[in-house]
Amino acid sequence: MLNEQIDFSEIEQLSNVALESGDLTKLQDILLPLLKADDKTRGASENLFVYRTLGQMYSGNGQHSQALDAFQQAHDYDVRDLISLEAIVEDELKKDPQEMNTSVLMEILIFHRDSIKNALVMKIFKAIGDAQLQSGEVEKAREYYEKALDARPGDMDLIQALLKASEASGNEEAILKSREKLLNTLTAPESRAAVLVSIGDDYLNNAKDEKRAVEAYEEALAECAESTAALQRILIISERGEDWERALNALSELVKSVQENDEKCKYLLKMAWIFKEKLDNPKRAIQIFNEVLDIQPGQIDVFQGMIDMLQAQGDYSGIESNYEAMIARQQKLTPVNTKLVAALSKNLGDLRLRQLNDIKGAAEAYKVVSSLYPDTVSFHTILAKLYAMSDDSLEDAIHENREILRLAPDHLDAVSALAKCYRRQENMMRPFVFTGFSMFLA
Repeated sequence: MLNEQIDFSEIEQLSNVALESGDLTKLQDILLPLLKADDKTRGASENLFVYRTLGQMYSGNGQHSQALDAFQQAHDYDVRDLISLEAIVEDELKKDPQEMNTSVLMEILIFHRDSIKNALVMKIFKAIGDAQLQSGEVEKAREYYEKALDARPGDMDLIQALLKASEASGNEEAILKSREKLLNTLTAPESRAAVLVSIGDDYLNNAKDEKRAVEAYEEALAECAESTAALQRILIISERGEDWERALNALSELVKSVQENDEKCKYLLKMAWIFKEKLDNPKRAIQIFNEVLDIQPGQIDVFQGMIDMLQAQGDYSGIESNYEAMIARQQKLTPVNTKLVAALSKNLGDLRLRQLNDIKGAAEAYKVVSSLYPDTVSFHTILAKLYAMSDDSLEDAIHENREILRLAPDHLDAVSALAKCYRRQENMMRPFVFTGFSMFLA
């Protein structure tokens, strides 16, 4: 039990410490005894603090009903208190529009419009607009929807609500005029574009006028070039009409406008498909596949599809360069996928050896595999044979054969190969020794 003689400022201090530390039990021990005394024994600011803090305590305990009651009492002592207002407004926004207390919603806008987030401002104006629309106050509903759009320009749900309010009369001429009026009242490019997209949808879905729909979508893009809604609709219409140039233009703009890598890659892959399947331009398709792999190096299916295309063309140099690029991408990742890098490097080595007759390049690729799996005899064996094909790499061949014998001492083939390498080295040295001796005699 708290000492009755304790100063209220100390109660506030102790309560704030308990609230900030999450010690709700201690907070309850501080505040609940205060409720035994009549509110009149405390000033308005003290009662505001008590009930607001109780509301926060009950919220922390998951006692939502009690929290709302406490916040409401705090609100009665000061209608401007932001913490209490936010809690009450949040509860009001969950209600059916006809049951909401719009006066409370307006209070937080009047007192704290500059302090609260635009997302909440938008929700409040839209909720009031919904309430006005249900009451038959169409013009008032439109006004509130427009205010909501000012807080969140371009929101398609708000645009649809605004058009719904504008079209409530059902008169086609009135609807057209309301749309024109709506466009004239909107200044944000995102909002104007969203309205034009909605108009285009109406032409497309209701009037079945694809041409006018496309015109509306293109007008939307003139207002806001990043309107993904307009671009997506133009893409669908272009694909349906097999207008591949327009489809590619839409896809190119979508790639620029979207932020998520998954979305970017989705549009890039569609571009690659059009170049490959519809425009017979595999070279451009492969370029776009590489753009996808630069963004998402883990898309192995994309890489394999690209290699299949190059194999069909017999472009082994192209296959080599794409393997090199893919290995470089994988090696930059953290952590490195060792198995994948090894598999890619082995395939590159096989390609250089069998198709390009590049012994040195094949050895370089197999060396990468061997460095990843240094205790695997088979990779050292391949390298030993490749290095032994050139006098310039005999030292490397000797090293690899020694590695084989270190790992498998009973590997007699390595003993024989090692002896041959030494004999070749000896034969290579003889002319130099004879020349040196002759010069000494002279």
